[in-house]
Amino acid sequence: HLGIPKEKVYFYDHHLCHCAYAYFSGPFNNKKALVFSLDAFGDNSNYTCHRFEAKKNLIKVTEIVRGGNSVVARLYRYITLLLSMTPSSHEYKTMGLAAYAKENYFKHLLAKFKKIQKIVNYKFVFINKPKDTFFAIKDMIKGERFDVVAGALQRFTEDIVLDWINKISKKHKISNICFSGGVAMNVKTNMLLAESRNIKQLYVPPTPDDTSLCIGACYAAFLEKQNEFKLQKPKKISNAYLGFEVDTKQVINFIKETVNTKKYKIIRKNINKESANLLLKNKILARISGRAEFGARALGNRSILANPILFENKNKINKSIKNRDFWMPFAATVLEEHSHKYFKFNQKKSLYKYMTNCVRSNELGKVKFGAAIHPQDKTCRPQILNKEDNKDYHNLINEFGKISGVYGLLNTSFNVHGKPIVNNLKD
Repeated sequence: HLGIPKEKVYFYDHHLCHCAYAYFSGPFNNKKALVFSLDAFGDNSNYTCHRFEAKKNLIKVTEIVRGGNSVVARLYRYITLLLSMTPSSHEYKTMGLAAYAKENYFKHLLAKFKKIQKIVNYKFVFINKPKDTFFAIKDMIKGERFDVVAGALQRFTEDIVLDWINKISKKHKISNICFSGGVAMNVKTNMLLAESRNIKQLYVPPTPDDTSLCIGACYAAFLEKQNEFKLQKPKKISNAYLGFEVDTKQVINFIKETVNTKKYKIIRKNINKESANLLLKNKILARISGRAEFGARALGNRSILANPILFENKNKINKSIKNRDFWMPFAATVLEEHSHKYFKFNQKKSLYKYMTNCVRSNELGKVKFGAAIHPQDKTCRPQILNKEDNKDYHNLINEFGKISGVYGLLNTSFNVHGKPIVNNLKD
C-alpha cells in the first residue's frame, strides 16, 4: 500500500536497534562500551548485552548475552494494571509512588518477588516460575497497601537490574555503559547505576524505549553495510531538538489570525527578560520556540515553565492543565555551570541533559527546587542545559537566575496529560 518494492525493505533485530541507537547517539560512539537493552519483548527477546568497539575503521559488535524470560518489564506492567493504572503507559506513576513506601513495610513483599527470579551467569533465571505470572502476582499482592506494592516492585527492579549490569561490567572490565529499552525509562534505577562503583559513565539516550527504534534501525543498517560500502562512521546526536520548527514570524502571524489580540499583549523586545520577570512573579509560562524536542521529555522548546522555588506553582499547573497525580513530581531545567550548587552528580553533567536519569538534591537544591523535585525522596530528573545545545533557552534561565538567584526552572511538557507533547502552532 506504500508502493515500496519488497527488495527495498530491510528488517533489523529489535534489540540490536535499541543497542545501536544507544551506542551511536551518545558519547561512546567509536569507543569501547557495553550496551544493554531490557524491555517487555521484541523479536523473541527481552534482554541483551552487546560489546561495541572500534576495530580497523570498523565498529565491531559482539553479543554477550540474549534471553527472553526476564520478568522485570512484565512485572512492572502487570502491577501497574493491578494498581488500577494503564499498563504500557503509567509505569512512571508506579515508580513515582514507590518513593513513599517505607522499607520496613515492603521488605516481606520484596522477599516474595526475589523468589521469582535472579541473575545467574549473566542471565535472568527463574527460581520459582509462576504458571501464570499475572494471576500469581495478583494473589501475591492481595491485601497489600498500594505504596507498599510500588515500593517492593521498584526495589526488586533496581536490585536485579544493578546485579545484571554490574556483573557483566565487572567481568569484562568495561565501565562505559549504555542502557536502552523500555526499562531504561526507569530513572530511579538509572540513578543507582550511575552511582555504582563498576560504572564510570552511564549514558541513557533520549527516549530509550521503542519510540527511538526508527533511529536505531538506521544505525543497525550502518552496522550491516559499513564494510560493503566503506561507510563513514555515523555522528552522535548532539542534542534532542530534531523535530518540527517554528519561527517568530510564524508565531506573530498565527497569534494575529487566531487570538483576540485586544485581550492579549504581544511582546517582542527583550522577551527573555520579560519572561524572567513574569516567572519571578510566579506566573506560569508556556514556551514554543525553534525545533521541537524528539521523544517523551520536554526540553524547553515545547515546555510549561515556572518558578521552581514556590511549591504552590506545582498545584497551580496541575489544576489548570496537567492534572497529574498528586504524588508525581515535575522536572527541572538547570544551567550546567550552576547545577553543582543544587544537586549531587556521580558522573559528567553532560550525561544528564536528556532527563533520562535522576540525581539527589543537596540542602540548597531541596529549598530552591521545591516545586521541581520529588516531594518525598527529594530526587530530581533534571535537564542539565549547556549553552551550545539551546542558547535562547539558556539565556532565559540565566535572566531568571540574575533576578532570583536560582539558575533553573520547573519544566514540564506542554500538553494535556495523556496527550503528545505540543508540536506545531495549532497544537
